Amino acid sequence: MLGKKTFLLATALFLSAFSWGGTIYVPDDHSIIQDAIQAAMNGDTIIVRPGTYVENIDFLGKAVVLQSELGPEATIIDGSQLDCVVLFENGEGIDSVLDGFTITNGVGLLDAGLERNGGGIACVDSSPTIMNNIITGNDADRGGGIICFGGSAVVSNNVIRNNTSESGGGIFNYNNSTPLITGNTIQENSARATAGGINTVGADPVIMNNLIRGNTVAFAGDGGGLSFHLFSDDAVVANNVIVANAVPLGAGGGIYCYQSSPKIMGNIIARNLCLSGGGGIRVSWNYTGMIANNTVVANQASEGGGFWCNNSQPTVVNTILWNNTAGRGKEIYLASPSLPSTLDISHSLVHGGHQSAFIESGCTINWGVMLIDADPLFVDPDHFDYHLCYTSPCIDVGNKAVPDLPELDFEGDPRITFNRPDMGADEFHTHLYSMGYVVPGQNVQVRIIGLPGATRVFLMLGKDVLDPPSSTNMGLLYLNPSTARWIDLGAMPAEGIINYSFAVPWAWSSGEEYPFQSLVGAIIEPHAMLTNLMMLEVE
Repeated sequence: MLGKKTFLLATALFLSAFSWGGTIYVPDDHSIIQDAIQAAMNGDTIIVRPGTYVENIDFLGKAVVLQSELGPEATIIDGSQLDCVVLFENGEGIDSVLDGFTITNGVGLLDAGLERNGGGIACVDSSPTIMNNIITGNDADRGGGIICFGGSAVVSNNVIRNNTSESGGGIFNYNNSTPLITGNTIQENSARATAGGINTVGADPVIMNNLIRGNTVAFAGDGGGLSFHLFSDDAVVANNVIVANAVPLGAGGGIYCYQSSPKIMGNIIARNLCLSGGGGIRVSWNYTGMIANNTVVANQASEGGGFWCNNSQPTVVNTILWNNTAGRGKEIYLASPSLPSTLDISHSLVHGGHQSAFIESGCTINWGVMLIDADPLFVDPDHFDYHLCYTSPCIDVGNKAVPDLPELDFEGDPRITFNRPDMGADEFHTHLYSMGYVVPGQNVQVRIIGLPGATRVFLMLGKDVLDPPSSTNMGLLYLNPSTARWIDLGAMPAEGIINYSFAVPWAWSSGEEYPFQSLVGAIIEPHAMLTNLMMLEVE
């Protein structure tokens, strides 16, 4: 979630690309948001001061940027259970922008069939940009958080949580829509029938770099995390984190593909549950797509704890299937109710090897090259940390000839660090990240990944963030080293991971963010490398 400093910087950069008109302030110039939209001209920016606005917003087809002044925690649009909270239905394009609000208490747009669609946001044959919002506490028949009914919306960097629906608790895609859904946190949504997280029917989304966690289906249904009922081909499902979804009854705990062939790449699919087939991934009826660089771990089902397939010909490559459980086929289950299935699998880790697969009569698994059965050595799987240690057998053993393999892994690191891609969603690469919440007076843990052999690893807490960052032979320098606080953490151990815990100062303010960067290796060492910039936001 964006803190105030990062939100304002990101918004300023974004508006410089999209805004070319005048500026209108709410409530200074107009007391309510809808009046400001009514008065705005294409190219205008509407800036909304902090507060709660009880309204149902219609963009009226206008190419305007609607942006909160201080971010979503401070600025709430409450739909008062009358309709969808925000509506795009007049052909809005990418320059119609909703940026930085909490969207709540919507019940969806009523259609001719008396079904409500898009509790929080409804995009009808429109392609707006929806970014940096918190979409929570909405309900609908389809798409508790968002519905994309036609069009090519960009849904980026939002938190979509605690929404409910019949189908698609978080997002519902329909009617040949082709949205780009990237960088979102989609968690703890629920559906009464199908797909607590994302449900797609006859649409071709690109779903990339999202965290999809803890979504549920309340009754019999399909797909706790993602459910695809696509009658068009070639949706793209890439670089997602899909964690702890559940289907009490039904099929496909993490991802469910029906009569479609989306590419499923770079996902972490963990701790999902269904009582039928396919705890992690389920593909049915004519799936012929590529399933590459996924981490499918600790899912549960009656059949096919990791992967379940019928009447399809999938290809699985560069994937980790580990510690899944099922009554039959704890990692893989191939079914043949009418047409036999054929699975081609290579360059993957399969826990238990051939013995972990259940193959019904007539079905075939073609076991290819570079298949291993060994502990993948995740950094901390008990706490959902599925980064690879340097000692993992999954490093540098993947197939780099996979068609359309994404250039980046699930957190934005280069997909190939050494010579070949790693197995799973994570690529071993120098990286800095944190675990847990940042609360004054409590400890927070940061982790640094890097190559063993570095004699010194430094953690820098900055006062000044360089904009733009400085290019060095060690990578991009984001912090001013002369004003940063340097902490020497010693040498990088053999497993390539350092854990460091410190007490959050009482002086740190809620909602603010504090910048960190690491240097792995002393400056004089030839392989010294700077990490990414990490912003710790205080709760």
